[in-house]
Amino acid sequence: MPSLQELKTKKNLLNAEIKELEDIMTFNSPKKSLGILTGGLTDKFLKEFQTPSGRNRLGLDFSSVKREISEGLRSMVSKNPMVELSKSEGGGELIKNAIKLCIVTVLANYANKNMQKKNWQNKVLGSLIIFAVPIAFKYLRKAIESYQKNKTTSGFKQLM
Repeated sequence: MPSLQELKTKKNLLNAEIKELEDIMTFNSPKKSLGILTGGLTDKFLKEFQTPSGRNRLGLDFSSVKREISEGLRSMVSKNPMVELSKSEGGGELIKNAIKLCIVTVLANYANKNMQKKNWQNKVLGSLIIFAVPIAFKYLRKAIESYQKNKTTSGFKQLM
């Protein structure tokens, strides 16, 4: 049977964990919250700054975006055919990442604005954006992939 002291330490640990999760959910630190929600995809493209009123704001780090674009272009224009062959999908990945970043930034800013409003309906909308949109995007991506797979296999069948 656990002692009272052990139970108190467990309670304090659970309270600290709940507080940390609340900070993530309420976007107290938008960059950290987005980093956790996107699995670190946005960390290198975003920068966090404070407004004169003391609120945390989120913006694009254009130097990182320019660096990613220049690296992608450099690899696409490379003279070495082996490097070109191995990195041929790099340009497509660069565009995919840029589109994902733009969508995540717009949705996160919209959700953050809704979460900061006092109206409960806006807070519910912000929460839905945070939780439902990634699930919808996963479903949409799977549907598109299966559609492309079916089109590819039907194209191969027609060739045979």
